[in-house]
Amino acid sequence: MSMGGFTMSNAPLLEHFTEVVGYKSGLVLARDRLLAMIDEHSTEAAASLADAEGATHLDSVKHEELVAFLLFKVGVLSSPRAGFPSSDVYRQFKGDAAAAPLVDPIGERFYAYLETETADLSPGDAEGVNPWLVEIHDAYGDRGADVALAYLRAMLQYQLRQPSARFRHREWRDSRDLDDLFASENLRTPHGRFFDQRFIEYLARNFDDLDQIHWRQFEGMAAEHFDRQGFRVELGPGRADGGVDIRVYPTTPDPELPPLILVQCKRQRAKVASAVVKTLYADMAWEGAGSGLIVTSSELSRDARRVCRARSYRVAAAERPTLRTWIEAMRRAPL
Repeated sequence: MSMGGFTMSNAPLLEHFTEVVGYKSGLVLARDRLLAMIDEHSTEAAASLADAEGATHLDSVKHEELVAFLLFKVGVLSSPRAGFPSSDVYRQFKGDAAAAPLVDPIGERFYAYLETETADLSPGDAEGVNPWLVEIHDAYGDRGADVALAYLRAMLQYQLRQPSARFRHREWRDSRDLDDLFASENLRTPHGRFFDQRFIEYLARNFDDLDQIHWRQFEGMAAEHFDRQGFRVELGPGRADGGVDIRVYPTTPDPELPPLILVQCKRQRAKVASAVVKTLYADMAWEGAGSGLIVTSSELSRDARRVCRARSYRVAAAERPTLRTWIEAMRRAPL
């Protein structure tokens, strides 16, 4: 150990980062993926840590910055910066003529509040708003409440990115390997019906990784979207499904009603060919479905669009930009 820092063998140090990120995000990072993320933040640190037999020195600031960046990369933090709460609030309201003068006096009251036995960093719960926020609103109005809420959020972020703090924003009932998103057909999770919420948080931050996720996870993501829209969703077995990946039904319990939408999922880089449209339309006619939808990480080909127009097929497409909006709508706001 040294003043303000430490030196540790690389193997246990990488395990340390895996444990911290896993505890705070619920996602377990494999060694190669962890090193790739570290490399985005510091090529020097990644090169040092890649030596399995070596050791790496980190001062306390770089240690905290690296943890903050990793939590940002997996979608837990809204910013990779590792700063003190007051600094974050100053930056947020700098140049705001109405709120900036309130930062200092509310900050003094905030730190005094933290020293009380009743200090609570949550904005509120089902019972109502945090009493301290109410107190600040009564004293400083709406803009004062905005500043006070920023202090609460900044302190939560500060605690979350502290490597040694046993604090996490959400209580995960299990841990999940991030590599499952890319390599596993397993959709079972206590944090979503068809698709793991932690994968949603990750994709919201790393949307371009959509091209590499497992095709079954891609189907699960689409099914999760419709489920959260309030439809009754039937996800096919994934293999030998007859070409229909998802059936979307109205919420009525009538089992005789046909699907509202038949969904075909295509996680691919190439544009979707017209043959896919024709096959989906044939399935719609057979099942009496109201419409069809092709969900794709790419887009329809020109021929596919032409077929839809020329034959008046009731087939639409949720293409890459639409999928980004789906992911954003399903994510939970990061700290």
